[in-house]
Amino acid sequence: MRWLKDQIPRSWRLQAQVMRRQWRDQSSGIAQQFAQEVAELPLLPYQLEEVHPVRQSSYYEEKLHNLRLGAQRINQIIIQPGQVFSYWHVLGAPSAQNGFREGRNLINGKLQADFGGGLCQLSGILYLLALRTGLEVLERHHHSIDIYTEEERFCPLGADATVEYGYKDLRLQNNYPFAIAFEIEVQTEAVLARLRSAQELTDLPLTFQREPNSNGVYVRTLRDEKECEREVCISFYQQLER
Repeated sequence: MRWLKDQIPRSWRLQAQVMRRQWRDQSSGIAQQFAQEVAELPLLPYQLEEVHPVRQSSYYEEKLHNLRLGAQRINQIIIQPGQVFSYWHVLGAPSAQNGFREGRNLINGKLQADFGGGLCQLSGILYLLALRTGLEVLERHHHSIDIYTEEERFCPLGADATVEYGYKDLRLQNNYPFAIAFEIEVQTEAVLARLRSAQELTDLPLTFQREPNSNGVYVRTLRDEKECEREVCISFYQQLER
């Protein structure tokens, strides 16, 4: 069965998956809740900020380009009460036709060049802001393989949010009774993300507890001392050694 699936071109499989997801979104009604682009953002005087470093690596310039393009589109979105921020609904397909460049991506457990490389840093910083402010996380996926050493890591282990067009999205719902918006600034060495709001936001304490596991590291995410996520993080470098 796997052999037969591999004979179907990847682009065909992706197109079919995108169509399935769009049908599910329409039939469930969530598509009508997606936050939309606005011509001008209203005044949102309150903010919480998160800063992540951008490390020098292969495809560094391409990653910066992809981050800036993604940030530009995210910065045009306002999320009204009850609305849902869908990462891929906002950014669109990570393709050359959509303005993205090839960068480093983790595909089937291997580091490869693919369009949209580096965009997981944007989704990860948005997820961390969502955790801090108590937004409803409707969909989030952690990386199947942890590709970073401790020196390279730009966010706590367990705070990532991988995205794969058509398959894995980041979806956050505004459960505040006022409008919010993400604002992202991409510098040469850092990504600054702010969650702006019409009224003051709650800033919840986060803890990421690690425990050794036979397959890697077991991570529990605690928000305001209550567990909200648990996962096993498998090291890419441990996999190479096996």
